[in-house]
Amino acid sequence: MAFGPPLPTVNYSLARYLSHGFYVLAWYIPNICTLLLNKHLYANVGFNFPFSLTAIHMAFCFVGSFFCLRVFKLFQFTPIESSETILRRVLPNAVLVTVNIVFGNVALQYIPISFHQVIKSLGPALALLSQVTCFPNATSTPISLFLSIIPVVGGVMLAVATELSFDMRGFSAALVAALVTAFQANFSAKIMGNNKLDSLHLLYYQSPFSVLLLVCYSCSLFV
Repeated sequence: MAFGPPLPTVNYSLARYLSHGFYVLAWYIPNICTLLLNKHLYANVGFNFPFSLTAIHMAFCFVGSFFCLRVFKLFQFTPIESSETILRRVLPNAVLVTVNIVFGNVALQYIPISFHQVIKSLGPALALLSQVTCFPNATSTPISLFLSIIPVVGGVMLAVATELSFDMRGFSAALVAALVTAFQANFSAKIMGNNKLDSLHLLYYQSPFSVLLLVCYSCSLFV
């Protein structure tokens, strides 16, 4: 014989959706704040050094991942013992991430944030194209997914054709950043799958390479 009111059942489906929503917001809000701050530095402060800004960005990425993995030990640290993995996987990904952020910062010097985000919305279509052309061993993609990106591409083309603040330099830089982002997303997924690394470890290993590349390039401008 049971006593008292029945215990409430937990809606695990709702909890999962709320968890996913939280992580999306945790990514989206800092991303937008970073764009606004970068635009403020270019437009109002006069800090027109996209390579230096990217180097600072990547340096803080390394510091944050270092504290999470090695100081606070929020996650179990996974060392990469193979130098081949570093040279053939992590270093190329670091180059892709660096090029992506640099061109994104360059674009913000010439176009407004709204137009920048419109071009960036091509990401899903470009990622799908990259998956089909450059990563043929990936999971087969249904035709419905190809059809679903047609309105997105059409909307971006319409926005580009009617943009009042259009600038070819900013548009070209933003488009290159979107293309590199799409390829890098598939490449990163392949690295993490083959080497059993999560995104935080990948950021920890690739950030120093990105900073080194940017510092070397910046120094070469003064030689």
